[in-house]
Amino acid sequence: MVEAITEHRAWLKAYGAAPFDGRSEEEMWLEANPDDAGERLHQMPPMPTTKAGAVAAIRFVMEDRDYIQASHARILKQALAYLEGGAV
Repeated sequence: MVEAITEHRAWLKAYGAAPFDGRSEEEMWLEANPDDAGERLHQMPPMPTTKAGAVAAIRFVMEDRDYIQASHARILKQALAYLEGGAV
């Protein structure tokens, strides 16, 4: 979980720093730099294997609280399953 969140945050930082002169340049950048970690987090989040991973998952969602979506609920569900000591 920590690795995926770290990778996704790095991608977000790179995206935010990329100089786009137009929509086509942004689309080319996105095509050349897929956000695999973000896809993993939003579609099939990994089960945290440490309390640090569970905390990272919860913090990830809390930092994005203005745009919470169903994929965030799946991340929290995985984190809570770890903290509660059971499977989803």
